[in-house]
Amino acid sequence: MNSVCCQWRLFGLSMTRIIILILTFLCVWVPHALPQEVTQSPVPKNLTVEEKAYNQFAVELLVEMSCLLDSKHNMMLSPFSVWSVLALLTEGASGNTHSQLRSTLHLDMGKRSISQRYQTLDKNLKATEGSAVEFDSANVMVTDENRPVLQAYENVVRDVYNAHIIPVNFHKMKKAAQDINSWVSNVTHNRIPHIVNEGDLKVPHLILANAVYFKGTWKYPFNESETTDEDFFDEAEKVIAKVPTMKQTSKFVFGYIPEVESHMLVLPYLGDQFSMVLAMPQKKVPLLQMLERIKLASFHEVLRQLHQIQGEFAEDVRVHLPRFLIQSDFVLNSPLVKMGIADAFSDRANFRRISSQDIYVSKLIHKAEIEVNERGTIASAASGVMFVDKMLPSVFKANRPFAYFIIENEHKSVLFAGRVSNPAA
Repeated sequence: MNSVCCQWRLFGLSMTRIIILILTFLCVWVPHALPQEVTQSPVPKNLTVEEKAYNQFAVELLVEMSCLLDSKHNMMLSPFSVWSVLALLTEGASGNTHSQLRSTLHLDMGKRSISQRYQTLDKNLKATEGSAVEFDSANVMVTDENRPVLQAYENVVRDVYNAHIIPVNFHKMKKAAQDINSWVSNVTHNRIPHIVNEGDLKVPHLILANAVYFKGTWKYPFNESETTDEDFFDEAEKVIAKVPTMKQTSKFVFGYIPEVESHMLVLPYLGDQFSMVLAMPQKKVPLLQMLERIKLASFHEVLRQLHQIQGEFAEDVRVHLPRFLIQSDFVLNSPLVKMGIADAFSDRANFRRISSQDIYVSKLIHKAEIEVNERGTIASAASGVMFVDKMLPSVFKANRPFAYFIIENEHKSVLFAGRVSNPAA
């Protein structure tokens, strides 16, 4: 688990799935759109301070991971999952540790408490009743029967964050691992049946985990009969693989945003509550440079410009999108340290509101999987004005590195984010 690994597989399935799982270990080991009929979805409303802060964290995390990974690596992240676990840690932190967590999560923006922000975000991101999309999120706290956490902290985790509390005897590592893996398997619909080994549980104090499951069907599915193998290029415009590529022509939200040097496309899921936003830099612009520009402009402002196109005109767009499966396994210590959370991963950590003992975060592990095919997916304001080029190309051809974001449409909050860089990896 100490190494970053991303595997890419291409194949057709009856449905698509996204599954995200994040584990935080504390102490010693654990110590831390608009096709056919154009649906008139509104231009993104003005977000609250908290919504902007969360999206800023989401893009910053994607950028930091992109800086650390080789440009050929594919990637899948759930910023919501990471944010949720870090919010739990913030509730138990004091001193500089608390300040660093708040700053990195942009919790200093606005006056609402951490728990209020979590509850609002969690509510906004839940699938509405009768939705065709399945989206489940759950938190768990695995405690040591022999070294329980402070009661006040346990109450917050259970009552505010609706976390499952699983007391285990870590001296019986086999049974403890079985209990943890069983919970993970249940929340992820058996997509991740195994997450820890007995050896992972040597002298742990506490395990915090968050699991997220998403399953969506395209509002406008691709026709499997149109899928053909096509060349996929790297950033140097060299062919690196032939990949099964899905195709369709429909009326989508689509535009070129000069401020971020990117062509962007919105693919809605059935029910119009969630969408996948694809962002592909113009030729000869590195993917990381495009992501850095999105971070500076703010993701919300980019979406605002993109959706304004829809109010002016709509035209058919020919979409070419690779069929893909990406699995990611990360240790997030390094990117989070670079983002400002330093003390939590060292002996300077102050988590005295979690335990009377000195504990710190040794590893924050994030596992993710995204699967996309013909039917669906299982799985700071800009200064000045960004202009939209109305001379749009009639084709969005994702045949070179691109980024993707799965968002909740009303609040424009990012659930999942990642990049597709090398289909042959």
